[in-house]
Amino acid sequence: PNPSRPQVFTPTRPQNIVRPVTQQGEAVRTDHMAANAKMDQRAEKRAEYYADPANYARHLQRVADKLIPKKKQEAIQYMEQGEKSRAIALVINQTGCSAQEAREIAENYKKYLLGMQDAKPEQEQVRSQEELDAIYADPAKYAAYLKEEAAKLSAQQQRTLLELIEKGDTVNAIKKCREMTHLGLKDAKEIVERHQDTLTAVKAAQQASMASVQASVTGVHPQSVIGNTEQQISTPQVSWTLRVTDNEQAVTEERRLESELDRALTEVSMGREEFLVLAPSVTVSGVEFLQITRDMNGIFLHMEAGLPEKDAQGHTRIVCKDRMMSRDALELCLAYFRGEKVSLDGWYELQMA
Repeated sequence: PNPSRPQVFTPTRPQNIVRPVTQQGEAVRTDHMAANAKMDQRAEKRAEYYADPANYARHLQRVADKLIPKKKQEAIQYMEQGEKSRAIALVINQTGCSAQEAREIAENYKKYLLGMQDAKPEQEQVRSQEELDAIYADPAKYAAYLKEEAAKLSAQQQRTLLELIEKGDTVNAIKKCREMTHLGLKDAKEIVERHQDTLTAVKAAQQASMASVQASVTGVHPQSVIGNTEQQISTPQVSWTLRVTDNEQAVTEERRLESELDRALTEVSMGREEFLVLAPSVTVSGVEFLQITRDMNGIFLHMEAGLPEKDAQGHTRIVCKDRMMSRDALELCLAYFRGEKVSLDGWYELQMA
């Protein structure tokens, strides 16, 4: 060291020195421990409360009630179309609940979103490996199994699958079928091939029917069966009109009518359109027209059917049905278009003033 330069002392910080806990620090630590203990107690009480199915159901109902009518309708449509994951995501984003709670609400959407207390949850049937082996070993059971799985597809999913088959895109049709049914490659391929054979047979039957049968009082050809669905073909003698509020158009094909009805029912149920009317040029199946409006609660649909008979005042008799779902209304309109018998059981008559 340079003796002419003063030495600077640099103190070093002692290591491993435990500082004494002050009175204030001890109080803070005690408060944190007490808060954690209270949180644990609340968690235990919550778990004990939700262990009761009735209490858990009431909690799920409170969560579902947080959804506004528009979002409820969207979740219902997702479930009806088989898109459960999108319905679960919507419930989570809108309510902030857990994934398990959202899944419970989605699977029981008829109970929590539609108010049907006796509705059963939308859960898939899980078969054991022994049952599957027995089904695959018996051709009759295997055919019934494929028919049952194909019947689970919604109307929208069936339309998507048929469009791919008609385009000749078999690979994407099988892929889409696997996504919608969660079946294996063999089962999905078998379903698509059976749909192809059925579609080919139906087209041939339609051409033969249109060529041989042209005169009918009801304007409907004899029925042609596609799987579980009975379809009929309207003849040119009956013209159909679809009116959505102020927009009116003529419809001649069932596929186009189904597409237009699906879109129009969505617009009516969400309040963007006032009403929907499907009317033929002549009375079909004892009904002159079908009219659909939005129900008072904004979730269901209200349907009216005009009858050819007149009441005492000379007005058209109208029967009504409330709390209808979009899928049921769509199927009823399509059956009416095909000339099938429209069941009015449980409908009430509208009294005209």
